[in-house]
Amino acid sequence: MQFRPAFIAAPVLVMGYGIIRLIDGLDGTRGPGPAWTIGHLAFLGALIAFISAFWQMRRMVGGRVLATVSATAGTLGALALIAQFSIDLGAGFLATDNYGMSMIINQVRATGPVRPDWPTRPTPASTCSPPASGRPCTCWVEACPTRRSPRPW
Repeated sequence: MQFRPAFIAAPVLVMGYGIIRLIDGLDGTRGPGPAWTIGHLAFLGALIAFISAFWQMRRMVGGRVLATVSATAGTLGALALIAQFSIDLGAGFLATDNYGMSMIINQVRATGPVRPDWPTRPTPASTCSPPASGRPCTCWVEACPTRRSPRPW
């Protein structure tokens, strides 16, 4: 039997990410800082290992069509997550607190190639009040204290 490190590394790194996220939240907030960065880097490493594992499993079953489609779908999903986690890391490096990080991520969502109708659409001014920090509320759904409930899907 051949040793395949990606099959061990991927789940171990995901578990490490989860443990680090728990540690990051012990102070009552999750956000920019060493634990945030280390956790996200661990998950990025896990995604790279998963991509390797997908293609190794494809080879193990003989490279049939279903295996190729599955490996391709898994790779595309992992690449999408790599993009999201890279944005999160960048926002974590640029922001000094959770509020700033949310604003940076919302700006990226609003200017990216895919502009979803929700949750980056500003809420009506009548439903938005300034956050406790005293900064003016920009009325983004995630930043406003009066959040809308998510859509049912």
